[in-house]
Amino acid sequence: MRIRAFFVDTFAMVVSSTIGGVIIELLIVRVTFEQSVRSRLTAMLANIITARPYGLFRDWAFRFTKAKNAGHFKKGVIDVLAFSVFQAPLYVGILFIASVEGKKIMTATAMLVVVATFIGRPTGIFLDFCRRIFRSSPNSSL
Repeated sequence: MRIRAFFVDTFAMVVSSTIGGVIIELLIVRVTFEQSVRSRLTAMLANIITARPYGLFRDWAFRFTKAKNAGHFKKGVIDVLAFSVFQAPLYVGILFIASVEGKKIMTATAMLVVVATFIGRPTGIFLDFCRRIFRSSPNSSL
């Protein structure tokens, strides 16, 4: 079950990160296509390393705030906060490695935090969906 949890959380994060990252980078920040490809490839590596810790962090945030059985609004707020707090510092590093200029890194990261308002909850819902269809418990630890 532990290995399954790792792969399910990783799959969910790679898919959602790729979609969200491309939207932010190409359509909003307007980095070059090459920079976005490098960023997404770097992000895949980062996602492989951090997806399960993010899943565990998100699970902890839901337990800590007692939001697991809460309404949609509270779940949404917790997903947005968990996503922003965990992902923003990683995104800065990914863009730096992808040779994006400092001003664009700041703009992209600010946009990530803004966009997290819209993608934090769908990312959490997608993670929960993947866990259900692949029968992976959110509390399975590595």
